Amino acid sequence: MCRVYTNDNKFYNYAISDENGQLCIEVSDSDIIEFSYLGYTPLNKPAKDFILDRINNVILAEKAIELNEVIVKAPPIREQNDTISYNVRAFIQAGDSHLEDILKKLPGIRVNENGSISYQGKAINKFYIEGKDLLGNSYSLATKNMPVEAVTTVEVLENHQPFKMLKGKQLSDKAAINIRIDRGHKSRPFGEINVGLGEIASIWNNSLFLTQIMSNSQLLISGKINNSGVDLSEETKEHIDIADLDAYEPILPSILSTSTLNEVLPQNRYLQNKSYSAGANFLVGLSKESSLRFNLLYYQDRSNITRQRSDYYGGENPLNLIENTAKRLKDFTILPIIKYELNDKNTYISNELKLSFNKISSSNRVISNSISLFERIDNKPVYLQNYFTSSFYIKNRIVQAKSLSRYFNRSENLYSDADTISIYDISEKFALKSFLNKTILSSLFYLGGNSLNISSEIYYMNTLYDYKENIRSNKFSLKISPNYLISFGTNRYLSIILPIELFNINIIKRHKTLLAFIPNINFRYQINNNWRININASYNVDNNTLGFYSHHLLRTGYRTEYLPTDRIFFNSSKKISASLAYRNLATMLFSNLSISYSDGKKESYSNYNYTDSITQISTIAGTNHLKTFLVNGSLDKSFVDVGISLKSDLNYSGTKYLVSQSAIRFYNNSNILSINLDLNYQKLKWFKVMLTTTGTLYWEKNDLYSSEPIKSLIVNNSIYFFPISNLSAKLKYQNFINEITTSKYKNYGVFDFNMDYKINKRWEIEFSLSNILNTRSYSVTQESGINIFNTSLPLRGREYLISVLWRF
Repeated sequence: MCRVYTNDNKFYNYAISDENGQLCIEVSDSDIIEFSYLGYTPLNKPAKDFILDRINNVILAEKAIELNEVIVKAPPIREQNDTISYNVRAFIQAGDSHLEDILKKLPGIRVNENGSISYQGKAINKFYIEGKDLLGNSYSLATKNMPVEAVTTVEVLENHQPFKMLKGKQLSDKAAINIRIDRGHKSRPFGEINVGLGEIASIWNNSLFLTQIMSNSQLLISGKINNSGVDLSEETKEHIDIADLDAYEPILPSILSTSTLNEVLPQNRYLQNKSYSAGANFLVGLSKESSLRFNLLYYQDRSNITRQRSDYYGGENPLNLIENTAKRLKDFTILPIIKYELNDKNTYISNELKLSFNKISSSNRVISNSISLFERIDNKPVYLQNYFTSSFYIKNRIVQAKSLSRYFNRSENLYSDADTISIYDISEKFALKSFLNKTILSSLFYLGGNSLNISSEIYYMNTLYDYKENIRSNKFSLKISPNYLISFGTNRYLSIILPIELFNINIIKRHKTLLAFIPNINFRYQINNNWRININASYNVDNNTLGFYSHHLLRTGYRTEYLPTDRIFFNSSKKISASLAYRNLATMLFSNLSISYSDGKKESYSNYNYTDSITQISTIAGTNHLKTFLVNGSLDKSFVDVGISLKSDLNYSGTKYLVSQSAIRFYNNSNILSINLDLNYQKLKWFKVMLTTTGTLYWEKNDLYSSEPIKSLIVNNSIYFFPISNLSAKLKYQNFINEITTSKYKNYGVFDFNMDYKINKRWEIEFSLSNILNTRSYSVTQESGINIFNTSLPLRGREYLISVLWRF
């Protein structure tokens, strides 16, 4: 580099030498010329020292230069083909303990309240650990328990086809998650044991997690026990396998209800419990492409809930019902699973055998409009299920065979005893047994340069209902489904499915046959690497199976009776949906917008008749429309350099449905609008802020009245302090603002404090204090049609817990 300065040191001209080191520049005799080159000492000479119009040699002296420190960082997100890799180290922050803490921060990924994971608005179809499906649909065992320091990368496998031989032949718009384990944790057991006691050992919260990830086998064992109100049922819950929806068939519903409360208030704020959960999972490779998997899930819970309800039921004869309930719940579940899988490029064979045993009981002491009574409900569902699926070649044509078989047995008991009114003295027993088989045979071949898949499905279910006498129902259906897939580029296709299904239903002495045409059209178009659009339109018909069939009036609660029917009903629905997804890995911006509208038509509706002593529910033949309009939008953005991650959601649900109650029939319009914002900030080493805010508006409109919007606001704030490297302190504030009546609100604020000290890499001690202000009650108001429900709950008081954690 040659720079020219005037005699008063003003820069005004420059030149750069060519590859041979030569340059030409215009100067004045009074100028100063500076020559510089990296690794050499700069040289300054007066212009008059050079000879004009001739080559002048300039020689610089070498000089060592100390370079500035350069820190090489792996990018937070990178993409290779259909795999997006999140570098966990770029997102991990002080205070993060388990894999779920990281997943909740990753842009584009959502972890729902029940533990299920979605990507870009769609549920994932597989969850792998080092490429192996150890946990099946119970992956919450890993996300809620795996130490975050054991994970290096979270991979999202976009457009994931789990069957290797179908890759590129049957397209998928679902993603899978694959967890990469740190090299130091591979091939050795690792995990943690946590022991927590509080209130002079009257409160406890203990856990165990052990896993070993090897090249040919994987082991994961977990166990948790607590009486601090923490819900453990999600630990062992199976999520629906959307990778193969043919493997899913819903369980027949119970006629008696043992459900707990459905509140937005976290369960640990009000539940008095003793909960136990455990999982043992082992996968071993039998060959390079085949494996055998064992899963054993266990859950047991004993809970006590006290609540007060004040309900108003509208109609020609309105009813006010006040209930004080002390509910005691017992829940026992054990679920063993064994699965064999062969998955290579030429063959796929899988067989899963599953046994589910569940026993639930609910004992309720109720004061209902000043009447004291006791109610007990027992529910024992058991089923044995086998699912076989295979794919193979026959003369260069792919053939698939699937078979789902299940035997189901449920017994239910209802006992009620009142002090003064004999109508509430009840002793009833119900039993239900069913067998179903669903067999599917399909073949894939090519027509006109595109793929055509023709499948046939035979469905049969036989059900026996036992209440004072036996009643049997049979359902048989035969479906032929041609699916023509037109592909016109990478992730650009049009799927046209034109099924025809024949239904044959028999219940008691009634018989009904229906032939239905149920088309489905799906259009997917990837505009570019960032934008994707999906449009779907479908029409569906199915039999509306009622919960129980009998010739007798059924008592389903101390003040509830159900009048069944032997009529056969069908439902039909039309649905159209569209989604637009955007992702930019460079800016770490992910967004998704989905809109759907459905118009359902049922041949029956439920009628509710409320009186002072009894509520009667009956199924009546008649036209029943259900219309739903949904909007879901999400926006995720991470600013790694400034330590901010942002996730936001906007959801709207509008539903129009028929209400038949106490001699009044009308269509009700229900509307729910909610906005959620998650903000995480940690730029400073000693400070971290987490803010979650959810605002909800709920309003209804019908021919009888229009309600004012009921508003609620939920705020979760957490502030972390890290005064020294091994010490962290956390102050959490949960605030619930519920509108009880128009412009009248109730505010519930709860403070928690937590302090954690890491003695070393293995040992950690923690002190936590919950509900510092000792808030003792919570109230909420809900509207449904012409009914209003007010619920009050007593809360757990101030509690402390001291825990010791050992990592290995």
